[in-house]
Amino acid sequence: MVPEFSPGFPTNLTVQRESSAFLDCPVSNPGDRPVSYPLISWVRIRDWHILTNGLVRFTTDDRFNVLYKEGSFNWVLQVENICAV
Repeated sequence: MVPEFSPGFPTNLTVQRESSAFLDCPVSNPGDRPVSYPLISWVRIRDWHILTNGLVRFTTDDRFNVLYKEGSFNWVLQVENICAV
């Protein structure tokens, strides 16, 4: 079975300035893979910079964190201290 991203989650998220945003990435149909599979990568589209891969952060910006509970199929990117755009 090939893992799939669960549908139905918003593509836009509104949060108050200086609060945290939580971006969910639920995975369905994990099949017989280990519970930590697949490793989700979060990528900043404007420059294709990899922010995280699995639980490893590739950005020096400490506002970004990955939240994942072993055995879960939901990966969450937390962005702290949101500023106005």
